[in-house]
Amino acid sequence: MEKKYLLWLSLISGIGPKKAKTLLKYFENAENVYKATPKDIRMIHGIGESFLEKILEAKNIDIDKKLETLHRLNIKFYTQYDYEYPRLLKEISDPPIILYVKGKLPELPMAAVVGSRICSAYGSKIAHEVSKYLSEHGICVVSGMARGIDTKAHLGALEGKSPTIAVLASGVDICYPPENKSLYELIQKNGCIISEHFPGVRPIEKYFPMRNRIISGLSKSVLVVEAGKKSGSLITVKQAIEQGREVYSVPGNINNRLSYGTNRLIRDGARILTSPMDIIEDMNMVFTPIKIEKSLPRLSELEQKIYDLISLEELTPETIAERLNDTYQNIQYNLTVLELKGQAERIAGGKYTVV
Repeated sequence: MEKKYLLWLSLISGIGPKKAKTLLKYFENAENVYKATPKDIRMIHGIGESFLEKILEAKNIDIDKKLETLHRLNIKFYTQYDYEYPRLLKEISDPPIILYVKGKLPELPMAAVVGSRICSAYGSKIAHEVSKYLSEHGICVVSGMARGIDTKAHLGALEGKSPTIAVLASGVDICYPPENKSLYELIQKNGCIISEHFPGVRPIEKYFPMRNRIISGLSKSVLVVEAGKKSGSLITVKQAIEQGREVYSVPGNINNRLSYGTNRLIRDGARILTSPMDIIEDMNMVFTPIKIEKSLPRLSELEQKIYDLISLEELTPETIAERLNDTYQNIQYNLTVLELKGQAERIAGGKYTVV
């Protein structure tokens, strides 16, 4: 029953972890908050009239209907009092009241790999290779499923065979960016999608920094691969430092603007990454690498057709779909699978070629 009322508490407009903590401390549990009178609530220091009105308005929320929505969409939710709620995340100063999960939360040590949405070929390669290596050694890679470095990190992690976690700045039922739909679906099958927002919530600017504290909060270590002067990844680093996480940075060409943030991090005390093993050793863990089949992966009939086309010339998913008389969505999904199998890669202009 308390879990139901905690869900209600999280749905109050404008509430955050700190206000929720204040209410729970005063009333002892979420059910008491729900049943509190305006006079009771006015007794709390820091709760003004405007927020009181929001609490009273929230009592009109149909919680049973919200629970039905979660069940229909096959979305699980965990509170800080649930065993499944990640222990490290619970320890930060402002953990989410509720975690919504699509997929299965891995019980593995976690490391975040983040970076610029616009990345170089070098950054893309490093993100993929490091994430694959970590995944092969039993570490769950956490990132934000954004364009660029995040996407490459998830793809590398999936290729390494351990689960990966994508933390969204929207509801877990919304794929953002939309072009990552295939990756979004693959992550659910090999890890999970996480958010603190109820399904249906669209991503807006202020939610991204909030999302970043969850990425670092879940992780023992945070690696920044590429970051410009004003990269959102630097916000993740700031939060990681506040949370006591180890921060690593990949050095880059000083003439490349995408290296400005990572080189500055190293100057300011971040650990320089010389090898993925640095992260594993510093996490004080010894893992047996997951055995991966070394033979060439078998391709489905459609994958083989796509492979044959892009082995002749570099093509966009739209052109491939037109030539094979198939849907864009199906072609994009199979291209992602070919990437995971190490048979294809995305290059400039959104085109694909064989590896």
